[in-house]
Amino acid sequence: MGSNASEFNKSRLTINALTKKRVKFILSYVLECHKLLLEDKVEYSLSEIKKSKIKPENKFRNYFVDNYLRKNSHLLNFSNTDEFTFFDKESEETFTENNIEQTDKIDIYIRDKALSSSFGSNGNVYFAIECKRIKIKSDSKEYVLDIEKFSKRSHIATRLPFEGQIAFIENNKLNHKLIKDEVNLILKQISTIKTDLFLQQEKLHSSIDGTYFNLTSTPNDFNISTLISFIDRGVFKIPSFQRNYVHDMEQNYLLVVS
Repeated sequence: MGSNASEFNKSRLTINALTKKRVKFILSYVLECHKLLLEDKVEYSLSEIKKSKIKPENKFRNYFVDNYLRKNSHLLNFSNTDEFTFFDKESEETFTENNIEQTDKIDIYIRDKALSSSFGSNGNVYFAIECKRIKIKSDSKEYVLDIEKFSKRSHIATRLPFEGQIAFIENNKLNHKLIKDEVNLILKQISTIKTDLFLQQEKLHSSIDGTYFNLTSTPNDFNISTLISFIDRGVFKIPSFQRNYVHDMEQNYLLVVS
């Protein structure tokens, strides 16, 4: 049993390490594209955007995906031509919640072959980034609501058991540190999800400071659907080994009766 347990733990730790490294690599590319956008001094007119039928957050996201994430993939510097990273927007994915199948749109959908290889899922693993507008500090609650939804849903395709979030801060009186503190405060107060690791600043790009990592939240109302969802998404791992039976049937019966 010790040998099997050791092999299982080693495999799990290897997958987690590879996944974290790859996700950080992808996020550093997203930040590089953000730097390019700032260098281009891109400006938006909310009054003009509101004349259209496109929501402002969708306009911001669409421009970023179309003109930066897709057009600068050469910056990823792949050493292997078999590697690829695909960026899409408003991708619709299926999930189940309370045993009811539903669909949800993902702001930025990222499919990456290296991530899929880690999970052995033949190219079906995807990583999601959600985008939110922050006009006032209380808008930070939208991030927490998104975290709560994500933690309770069981996705049909192989979605990584964590996601990225982008803040479009539209108020000069706000900054990423204030938003981080507000998100952590709400997470400490909310009762429907349990947070083990709160947002901590982590440098993912040499010239951009507003990046955070290591937020870990799980639903507080564990049920069968939630547990199955966690197993399907790789949050919980069922080892290939199990303990042998300790009691015979009569002893089990006596234990239950007692």
